[in-house]
Amino acid sequence: MVYLMKDKSEASKLVMNFCMMVRTQFNINIKVLRSDNRSEFTSGPMKEFYAKHGIVPQTSCVDAPQQNGRVKGNINIF
Repeated sequence: MVYLMKDKSEASKLVMNFCMMVRTQFNINIKVLRSDNRSEFTSGPMKEFYAKHGIVPQTSCVDAPQQNGRVKGNINIF
């Protein structure tokens, strides 16, 4: 799915809404969410959301262009 944003500050709310939509519509619990190290995905409210819903957050390694090229601007959900 693709979500268009006017500002990157919308990202965390969209991720939360997407996770809840997947749970409600498909009866699937997201287990892992992989992102880059941007603050939108690693902030306190996101950490609380991950813990509350049993989601394991994974981030790419800093200074690892091999990983950053795959993850940058994307979120991988398993």
